[in-house]
Amino acid sequence: MGLRLRIKGVSPADIQRGIAAAEAVFKAAGITAFRACSGMFELECWDDDGFEGELSEEDSKAASVWLEAEAAAIDACCVGWPDHKMPGSLSSLEYYTDAESPNH
Repeated sequence: MGLRLRIKGVSPADIQRGIAAAEAVFKAAGITAFRACSGMFELECWDDDGFEGELSEEDSKAASVWLEAEAAAIDACCVGWPDHKMPGSLSSLEYYTDAESPNH
């Protein structure tokens, strides 16, 4: 299990720097990447359902940590890039299980 960062045009060292930044956010928040990813999944499902019902406070906090980690990963990976070259949307950070091991 681990994290994968998908940003075109970066080196493996850039990717590792980005993943390390995301991991630091999870550690500082006292939450696992899996839990943060699960919270983000719940937030996306809630959105897809038209925001019906309530998103639990735990899932909301976990999703916030995921978004913070994703932003930190992008910033660390793309340090020095001009603003217009930065990835325009989040969703560059992914969580994978051992069965989904990334292709390098």
